[in-house]
Amino acid sequence: MNDIEKALKKELCGDSESELAQVKQLKNSVLIERAIASANKHQGVTDLAVLGTTSLWIVFINLFTQLLKPTFNKHNYTDKSDE
Repeated sequence: MNDIEKALKKELCGDSESELAQVKQLKNSVLIERAIASANKHQGVTDLAVLGTTSLWIVFINLFTQLLKPTFNKHNYTDKSDE
């Protein structure tokens, strides 16, 4: 069992060291470009969600005002007749 554990440990450590070496080989500009691209994608998704939510509220308010328009008109007519 110890031989298997040592072999697994050696392989796992070797993989992480090789991945670390690959990351170090990438230039900083490439990493910065990747970070900017992922941030832009995240911001775009957030903007779309806000835009969709806003449009739903606008539709809701429009429907609500259309439903209550007769009530508002009736209330205005009674105020004018009282004077």
